[in-house]
Amino acid sequence: MWKVEESNILLQQSWLQVRADRCVLPDGRILYPYLVLDIPSFCNIVAVTENQEIVMVQQYRHAVQKLSIELPGGMVDLGEDPLQAAKRELLEETGYAAKDWQHLYSIHPNPALENNQAHFFLATGCTVQSSQQLDPYEDIQIQLLPKSELMQWLKEQRFGHGVQYGAIFQALLQLNWIAEK
Repeated sequence: MWKVEESNILLQQSWLQVRADRCVLPDGRILYPYLVLDIPSFCNIVAVTENQEIVMVQQYRHAVQKLSIELPGGMVDLGEDPLQAAKRELLEETGYAAKDWQHLYSIHPNPALENNQAHFFLATGCTVQSSQQLDPYEDIQIQLLPKSELMQWLKEQRFGHGVQYGAIFQALLQLNWIAEK
């Protein structure tokens, strides 16, 4: 294990903090600066309608300057249960609510640089319960992907949000839409 000898905040803006740690390695060497991004944990939902369509969202992602079609989701508020965050985000972004929820898994999406977690859920029996309740800077379009189209998009690698691929495949296994070999 490394020992953190000193930690300095280099940037603190909104939901992002950049920290420089001075680390003592097990053999005594000093590593400085080791930059760490303190960012909130997030959740994503593979939401399946009663007609076996996947509820996706399309939104502009400025860092890559592209429209992205991805799973609904968002930040987990400090102290918030990830499942409650997932239910809240699905309803806010899409207006859908689910009858059944299953936790797929939680991971550290980029443990070399970030200290957050990503929580993935499968929500089935989804139906529209309300209109979207978007945050002030969100512009989200809902897209329903039938099972056959989702499978084709996976084959063509059309999803741009890389960390979501694993959740989609795990959900497909849970739904028995693909067979394990």
